[in-house]
Amino acid sequence: RAMSEWKRKHPDAELPISSEERREFKALLKSWQRKIDDCPIPEENFDEAVSNMNKVWGPKKIPSEILAIFDDEKCQELTNQSSNFWIICAALKMFTE
Repeated sequence: RAMSEWKRKHPDAELPISSEERREFKALLKSWQRKIDDCPIPEENFDEAVSNMNKVWGPKKIPSEILAIFDDEKCQELTNQSSNFWIICAALKMFTE
């Protein structure tokens, strides 16, 4: 949700890259946290979101072993006889593309 809001406010920027942009992103997350008398209420979801926000813009790399499965003929050419494993692999491949 936060990344969708970020992209709406920054249509020319894909991800927060500079320190200033990352601080702005962190402030956006914290702005959604409920408050009592202007003091944030401790909420696990917000703590996790703030501590894991760097994972949002970190590079995504699919391990070579998984890429080899995605390149396997059984993953690329499903048939009525394809096992559930290959069907799931094909779906994951489509999801990552």
